[in-house]
Amino acid sequence: MLTKEECEKALDHFEKCYWDQDNSYGAMNGVRKDLDILNKLIHEHFYNPPLGFEELIKHKVIWDNELKEFAFVLEQYKPTILNVPAPNDLQAISLEYRGGEIECLLSEKVEETINDYYVPNRFYRKEVVQE
Repeated sequence: MLTKEECEKALDHFEKCYWDQDNSYGAMNGVRKDLDILNKLIHEHFYNPPLGFEELIKHKVIWDNELKEFAFVLEQYKPTILNVPAPNDLQAISLEYRGGEIECLLSEKVEETINDYYVPNRFYRKEVVQE
């Protein structure tokens, strides 16, 4: 997810290039990057795309479209599977729901675990409204 600072910086840079009217390759390349950032912001804000596992950020509130409620991301961590170290690329998150219910999700399906795993198109930045 983009930060407020990233968007403000892109907008400031874009405005500076506009007023300078510098047609050099470096300036145009910078403008292209700024436009990409602003387009990504618009897409994130208005289209509410599903979140990838890496976008489930600690201390953020997200919408769980499977349970139809908001969840709070408690932490990201390196899991162990039945007291055995997990593969290097395996990650986990813990989510807290209303009433204090906590769910732990692994980044991918693993055979020998009691944890659930991340499923694409389940989590969003804001509530999914069915039309």
